Amino acid sequence: MSMAATAIKQDELAQLPPMQGVALFEAATTLTDVIDALLCQPRFDDGRGMANAAGSVLSDLRDQVAAIADAAMAAAAAEEPSGRYDRQFWAAARIRHDCDRSEDAELLVTFAQILAARALAASTLP
Repeated sequence: MSMAATAIKQDELAQLPPMQGVALFEAATTLTDVIDALLCQPRFDDGRGMANAAGSVLSDLRDQVAAIADAAMAAAAAEEPSGRYDRQFWAAARIRHDCDRSEDAELLVTFAQILAARALAASTLP
């Protein structure tokens, strides 16, 4: 995958609804986990604890997939939810995205409490 292909995909990510962004994040993080496991195998090691040429290519691929996963979650968190089902995925995306980037757990707890209160209020509407 060239850098141009990655850039094009990231442009497409901005258009995803929250549910699809979360789904893509989960799929991409599964792929990074699989690549991480492959990189632990001796066939991708140069014998001195460093990646060989094939391991280096695989490592670059892992970094690109991880960047797509991050962009998908950021897009899902930034998108305005359009319906009740989408709001659930948006809330999950916001919390997961903010957890990765927050150094202040109290702000995250406050945000989660606000989301829970909104969800409760929305569920009691006629």
